[in-house]
Amino acid sequence: LIHLLSSPSREVVEQSLWVLGNMSGESTKTRDHILSAGALPPIIQCLDTYAPYLSLSRTGSWVLGCLFDGIPRPQIDASCILPTLSRLLACVDGEVLSHTCWALSYLCDGPSTNINAVVDAKICLRLVDLLLHRSWRVAKPALRTIGNIVCAEDDIDYTQYIIDAGAVPYLKHLITHSASAVQKEACWTLSNIAAGTICQIQIIIDSGAIPSLVELAKSCDTDPEVKSEVFWIILNASSCGSDAQIEYLINQGCVPILEKVLSDP
Repeated sequence: LIHLLSSPSREVVEQSLWVLGNMSGESTKTRDHILSAGALPPIIQCLDTYAPYLSLSRTGSWVLGCLFDGIPRPQIDASCILPTLSRLLACVDGEVLSHTCWALSYLCDGPSTNINAVVDAKICLRLVDLLLHRSWRVAKPALRTIGNIVCAEDDIDYTQYIIDAGAVPYLKHLITHSASAVQKEACWTLSNIAAGTICQIQIIIDSGAIPSLVELAKSCDTDPEVKSEVFWIILNASSCGSDAQIEYLINQGCVPILEKVLSDP
């Protein structure tokens, strides 16, 4: 199958990619076997060679997601594939964007070297832009990727890269999204930002997110898992914030939210 990726027939190449993607999705053992057989470089070559062909870009980006998915995450040299992923991320096709964002989310759920490669590729701005994509199939994996970046534990403050890309106002918009899964992911991401520096907490406050979060926590219609993430935002901000920030949280009605969660059995 790997050999067929060098076929002069585009149809043969695309069918080979399709089979490799299905095989890699069967189990992590099969996935690792495909990777150890050296499939990734020729797959990347195919995506670059056939860049003008949308069908192959859709299939190839899907295959990358299949190869990077699974627990434990595979050992991937992200720096070698980021040029191709960056190019795919500039595509306007929703399916390609969805597959590419999922692939990036899996990479960023791995070692910090992967996150460093993603940040160095300067695609954070594009990921933030995709948070408001018209299709949730694109916005959700873009949000997951950003969430995985900000929760990374490393000496490098990756959260600041996401903040500098303008993510917080977008996240503030998503906490009132119609889909509770998107609300939860947005709040989870904000909770990690709220566990950062005083300056980073202030950016959340300045975005106007706190009143919306308080309303979410009070509403009977809010999903319990979303409420839990709201609690962590408030707790992290009050634990890591300045006296003035804590006073602001108190004035916004955050104390009863903390009391309710802490008193629940």
